[in-house]
Amino acid sequence: MRRAIPALGRTFAACLVLYAFDAASGTPGLQWSDTIGSPRPLAPTSTRDRELTSVCPDGDSALRTVAAQLAAHTVAADDVEAITYALRAAGDPHVWPRAFLLEGKSVDLVEAKARMKTWLGTFRQPARLRCGIVLERSGDKEVVAAIAIDAQADLASMPVRARTSSWVDIDAKVLAPASGAKVIVLGPTGAPRTLLTSFSEGRVKARANVDRDGTWLFQVLLDGVNGPRPVLEAYVFAGIEPPGAQPSRPAPGEEAGGAGDGAMALGRMMMLARRSETLPGLVRDGALDRIARSHAERMMRMRQLGHDVGDGDPKDRLERAGISLPQVGENVAHAANIVLAHRALWSSPSHRDNLLQPRFDRVGIGVSTDPDGSVWVTELFGTSPRDPPLSPASRPR
Repeated sequence: MRRAIPALGRTFAACLVLYAFDAASGTPGLQWSDTIGSPRPLAPTSTRDRELTSVCPDGDSALRTVAAQLAAHTVAADDVEAITYALRAAGDPHVWPRAFLLEGKSVDLVEAKARMKTWLGTFRQPARLRCGIVLERSGDKEVVAAIAIDAQADLASMPVRARTSSWVDIDAKVLAPASGAKVIVLGPTGAPRTLLTSFSEGRVKARANVDRDGTWLFQVLLDGVNGPRPVLEAYVFAGIEPPGAQPSRPAPGEEAGGAGDGAMALGRMMMLARRSETLPGLVRDGALDRIARSHAERMMRMRQLGHDVGDGDPKDRLERAGISLPQVGENVAHAANIVLAHRALWSSPSHRDNLLQPRFDRVGIGVSTDPDGSVWVTELFGTSPRDPPLSPASRPR
């Protein structure tokens, strides 16, 4: 059994997951950068470019590369999974990208700037807003496309390709308020593991040996104002070449999530996912269900993902309900449907770590369906209290 590591000084682990849409066949012909890291500054190339980029002057070349793919329609504006994977290939490590697309016979730059300002205003108090913006002609149309991210941290350049059994260093500079940090790695096989991580003077450092051929995913988490959340991700390909298209990676258990109540479907998928790693299932707990459902509903009302969206973190919410558990974990997600929520949580090292924790034996599941059809999900994990040992005087004789 793996050693239980407290999550960033709290009694719960993991955090948010990107808004996942269905990626049908992936992005063809991906050209991978030799390194991944940020920032990658970019200067505007024309007067019209400068006029557009004035709405977001912190330009980034990796983001612009993916914006060009958006303009060419090789990546769909509503396919955040594909956009995120294209960003990794272009060398950018940030999570939760947002896409903007405006096209017509002729684009009015004043109108385009006004629309982009409104769009960028949907970011909630960004630590460092970065964009890649392109203005291109496609056939008989003009297209304005942009990719924007909120850079909560930056990653020092690291290689995308590595020799098997070599060491990889993760070095991140924190740009947002944070009280703790950790790095989780998901190797080609097995469960995720937390690396020995240092967090000092705004820098997060960790090291890992990529000791098997295959794909390694590194994830940097910060303990911020809304709880722990991933802020950076990087793929390292050990002994293999990066794929030319986004791999299709269904999560274990997806086949059980196609019908019925969302919470029941998610519970079935979670059970099968744990079974795939020879772990016992989790017992559904009615009290935890109510707390999880209330949090999912609040996230939907607030239009915000987080462990604390004004209702307290998981420990606070449990205490208010009069529940005391030795260990607690939580995953939250916003996705186009329940299957994609499960897939996105499984794909994230920190969330998979919660799903596969042997110490958890009960779970509460909350699912709220948005008017647009998407789902807001809370998975609240717990460890059952153990009976205290009997004192010598009270032991049966």
